[in-house]
Amino acid sequence: RRCLDAPPATTATATALAAALIAGFGRGVEGMSVWLALAWIGGLIYPVLAQLTLLIAACETFRTWNLDGGQVFHGMVIDDFAAAIPLAHENGAWVHVDGAFGLWAAASPTTQHLTAGLHLADSWATDAHKTLNVPYDSGLAFVADSTTHRAALGIHAPYLIHSQGPPDPLELGPEFSQRGRAFPLWATLQYLGTDGVAGLVDRMAGHAQAFADGVRALGGEVLNDVVFTQVCTAWGDDATTAEVERLLLADGAAWMTGSTWQGRKVLRIAVSNHSTTDDDVRRALEALGKAYDAAR
Repeated sequence: RRCLDAPPATTATATALAAALIAGFGRGVEGMSVWLALAWIGGLIYPVLAQLTLLIAACETFRTWNLDGGQVFHGMVIDDFAAAIPLAHENGAWVHVDGAFGLWAAASPTTQHLTAGLHLADSWATDAHKTLNVPYDSGLAFVADSTTHRAALGIHAPYLIHSQGPPDPLELGPEFSQRGRAFPLWATLQYLGTDGVAGLVDRMAGHAQAFADGVRALGGEVLNDVVFTQVCTAWGDDATTAEVERLLLADGAAWMTGSTWQGRKVLRIAVSNHSTTDDDVRRALEALGKAYDAAR
């Protein structure tokens, strides 16, 4: 059934769209938007929690809520997990939290308040190759109910030997065979420890705030509340912002990506490298200022 007032699919992360496709929801409004209707709660699309109830009424067949644990444009862990998740459960929905980089906010006492209520969800996804900087191909999925997880993905056949205790890897994912992708993650966590991971998160969030302050000092506009690692900027009209991006990338001193958000051309700063220093931030801001001066 069509979900009334569902946000356009372009507001969602690409991986959420891919997951909906794999699950068989399709590409149109009647498929994708139903699954994503409650993905962006908070300041972006639905500022009032009461509107969730209206969406439930409009989406009678809606049974999966994809909550946002960090957004690629504004970086805010915007969803009110503590309020939204019980409401979803009251209506028989499974709550999945897409937290590719945002879930790592829970690792630091400074930012963990952004993930309050997160533990109430049914499943979560994040990436270790983003915030934690392990090699690529390190996506992580967690399901609160291990029985449900194994029942959904486990394959049983007479020629397979199954574990009688902890699950085999083939029972937890779609792949029958895979390399030991967990070893780099394990080694990184062993090396950093709890305090090391928290320090890594704090440094990235601190650099993002320094970028935001620097952008404002240069005369640019910061479009989001910088609470984690993402800074969304604009530099006057769309043409000027696009030219700033072109000049910055041509210079080669820093890498920032252009996009379109809420109808405006933007330049995104995503702090995600463990080796970034205060001096790197300073040099990147100098390059950004040089590009802006040339673009005006």
